[in-house]
Amino acid sequence: MQYIDVWDIFSAEKFLEENRGKLDNFSYSLMAGELAFYRGRYREAYSIFKDLERFVKLSPYHTEIFETAENLLSYEEQSTSIETENFIIRYVKDKDFPLASYIGDVLEAQFRQLKNIFPVHQKNKILVEIMPDIQTFALASPLREIEIRKTGTVGLCKYAKIMIVSPRLYSRGYHWASTAGHELVHYFEKRTYGDSLPLWLNEGVAKYFENMWRKALNLSERERDFLLVLKNGWGRGIFVSFDEMYPSIAKLPSGDHAGVAFAEVESFVSYFIEKYGQAKFFDLLSAISFNGGDIKRAVNELLGIEFSELEKGWREETNKRLSRVKKVDIPLYPQLKYSGKSENEEEEIDYSKTLPDYYRLGNLLYKKGYFLAASHEYKKALTDPANESLALYTKTGLALMKANRYSEALVYFKKAIDLFPGFFTPYWRAGEVLAELKRWRDALLYLVEANFINPYHPGLHEVLQKCYEESGDIERVERERSVHDFIIRNILR
Repeated sequence: MQYIDVWDIFSAEKFLEENRGKLDNFSYSLMAGELAFYRGRYREAYSIFKDLERFVKLSPYHTEIFETAENLLSYEEQSTSIETENFIIRYVKDKDFPLASYIGDVLEAQFRQLKNIFPVHQKNKILVEIMPDIQTFALASPLREIEIRKTGTVGLCKYAKIMIVSPRLYSRGYHWASTAGHELVHYFEKRTYGDSLPLWLNEGVAKYFENMWRKALNLSERERDFLLVLKNGWGRGIFVSFDEMYPSIAKLPSGDHAGVAFAEVESFVSYFIEKYGQAKFFDLLSAISFNGGDIKRAVNELLGIEFSELEKGWREETNKRLSRVKKVDIPLYPQLKYSGKSENEEEEIDYSKTLPDYYRLGNLLYKKGYFLAASHEYKKALTDPANESLALYTKTGLALMKANRYSEALVYFKKAIDLFPGFFTPYWRAGEVLAELKRWRDALLYLVEANFINPYHPGLHEVLQKCYEESGDIERVERERSVHDFIIRNILR
């Protein structure tokens, strides 16, 4: 049905109701099963398809959603939900209340922003499912568990819903807020263009617009880090062509390849918009859709040039910019927790292959409790620009913080954030030292950012609660208290 093809579930349900007496029993039941599945009523969908299967052979598509519904019966039984104006957020009761408590704010903010640029009239609430583990995510999607683990895939927009993997599974979380925003862009793309956009461009659009929610929440714009990722990835010989991204970035050989692919497509969209403007970019998307997905024809008709010329211009401009970017070793994809691996931030935090001797000596002093002395060694290492790293800035800040040098520690946490804005510890610790300095509102700016990465850290919610108390925000105090208590009761037991 056309409505279901573009995830217009409201209109599909209306059509089904209005044609109840006009459709034969098979057609009606088939459509009812589809809609039950897309609404997340897996037990109902499973029962309908089970009955139909007794009489007819289901199509590959209906077999797929029948099997997926069966896979998710246990998840549905274990789950509860929180509803916001435009979303139904489903999560496993004793595991993911922390993320469920915050994700609605981000999604509603992103929804408001996307409505301004996509011509979508959304009438039904969008289902969002927080996946409690990688196994459930694999059962809920066409992706295999090995592909999810290999590429660090943490979100998917499919079957008219958004799936987000719990940050609880990752060593220091991941930026779930950007992921939620990213997947919602995909939802709007599907509602607007169906499946007509090339996969790589579909991902580029989602990557470019994934953080629009920040403006709606009055937060500063997050600096785009695709050049840093490309400097790191291309510098190691990792390049992914647009064709290689098909049928999914999640099926690339590694997480590093996936990280580079996302950076490439975001940089392409950024280049196009800077050169031709956002309005022209959306004209391009419409032209591609009109031409049945033929981007080469659309570019030629809209810009009067060959796509190869556009791609060449993007590569040349990107390489020019990369020549001015310093290479920094950073993680290119979220790292899962593994048994036996330390999750203690006081242990060594490093993404580089070699460590300067001063850093090693600093670590020895740090472990013995000589924090000020350790900070001096870390600073010596930093006198060489070649040693600038996320690890050194973070550990210098931690050592100074332990030595009660809060203002000085803040300087190094900020340097770590400037170097790579995707790491939890510098945000959390910057917020903590600002709270120690009784700069409550300044502290909140950093603590909220930390929460966008890892909402499962009890210490973070203790400090957030204190800052909201001092700021007089009683409603948020209660939320922080309930999340903190949930983590202590259910996650750390």
